[in-house]
Amino acid sequence: IFYGRSCRQPLWFHTRKGSFSVYGKVSDIIGIHKNKFVCISRGIYVNIQHIVEATAREVYLTDGVRLSVSRGCQDTVRDRLSEI
Repeated sequence: IFYGRSCRQPLWFHTRKGSFSVYGKVSDIIGIHKNKFVCISRGIYVNIQHIVEATAREVYLTDGVRLSVSRGCQDTVRDRLSEI
């Protein structure tokens, strides 16, 4: 899983083989693996292993996707990535 996006229901996950959706709570699905994911914006969780590059405002993933980091999450993203 590269990243997951919660747009109310369902939750969308983006992988190498495509995207799929599931129904459930973000906290139940991502919460199990919370040390592998970082919240970069409200409802968007990125797999830390797939981050190639990060700036204060964006993260770049191994599949070429560029996602914006919200202002409220910038400190958290910076702290989590510094742990790696």
